[in-house]
Amino acid sequence: IALADSGLDANHECFYDPARPQVQVVEQGQTRPPDPTHRKVVNYWRFTGDTGDAEGHGSHVGGTLACDNAILGGSGNEEGQGMAPRARLSFTDLAVGAYFPVPSISDVTAIFENGYADGARIHNESWGEFQPEPKYTEMTRAIDDAMWRHKDMLVVVANGNGLRVGPPATAKSIVSVGAETLSVGPTLD
Repeated sequence: IALADSGLDANHECFYDPARPQVQVVEQGQTRPPDPTHRKVVNYWRFTGDTGDAEGHGSHVGGTLACDNAILGGSGNEEGQGMAPRARLSFTDLAVGAYFPVPSISDVTAIFENGYADGARIHNESWGEFQPEPKYTEMTRAIDDAMWRHKDMLVVVANGNGLRVGPPATAKSIVSVGAETLSVGPTLD
């Protein structure tokens, strides 16, 4: 699974590998084959000059997707496992400290190409542009172009914040899911 977000806490029990405590970091503009030996992170693409996750969003999303804390004797609670606990991540760090900007159009292309080269065929994006109305933008066009080039890749995008659909969730070729109303508990989901 490829994921671009605010950073990833590689020392968190969901992602930590005692046999390879340091993840393979690749600077923006460089290439490197995926690391087949790390149990969770095949590449950590650093677009911003730092590593880690001061904001916490990327670690949360990465854990939701692929947490496997049982392997390290963590909580081992099945409710703490991600949706695909045996999956590995190709992660792109977009944040500088707690500042989490929307990537440039050229970066969007690199994000998808890097993840695809790492073997990811599912790409998750939980960030977006703020637009007062749903629009088809240069960003959404870049994502549709990536899907067109890689017909065996699926891009999954968060629908937006504040009950609004915003780019990149307005792309034509992606899957985007959101809520019509705010949930108050398991009985109304």
